Amino acid sequence: MFHLITGKIQHFGEFQYISNDFLGIQADYQWIQNSWTYHLFPLMDDNQKTVFYFARDTVEPKSLFLKLIKISWIGAKTAFTISNLNYQDLEKAVETMNITYFQKIPGVGPKTAKRLVVELKSVIKADDLLKIHGDSKVARDIVKYCKGLGYDSERVKQLLWEYTETVDQSTMSQVITRVIGKL
Repeated sequence: MFHLITGKIQHFGEFQYISNDFLGIQADYQWIQNSWTYHLFPLMDDNQKTVFYFARDTVEPKSLFLKLIKISWIGAKTAFTISNLNYQDLEKAVETMNITYFQKIPGVGPKTAKRLVVELKSVIKADDLLKIHGDSKVARDIVKYCKGLGYDSERVKQLLWEYTETVDQSTMSQVITRVIGKL
């Protein structure tokens, strides 16, 4: 599978390809760059025994895309569209449970929008843990350590999210002590 390619967008009928001097890859690309380095989001299609690619100018949406396609009822195109929305707007819409924000996505009606908000609430909350007030690796290590002691990892994540001081290697033992004290 390919994950990065430098090339040009070419259209052949209804299909578009990113091609360079060595190869061409059919990909769904919805932006305006005609010649660039493209980040590819490969998706295995087991029914057709093939790989389909979505392309983007940046790699940032890939993490959210990979989480969304694991949700059984969200299709690849919907996952790709959601992952390319402005993250701050998406986060705000989920936090305020703004159903109409999600109904603007093609193919998403009121029922699907409600399901999306519920699913995204957990996905975005997990992403927020990675941006916690300091080192995200240390935060993950704290969750792993507490889980090893038998504590509920979701509750530990919630307590870490509420923790207002810096979380880094030097404060790790202090943070663990406070988190365990609240469990």
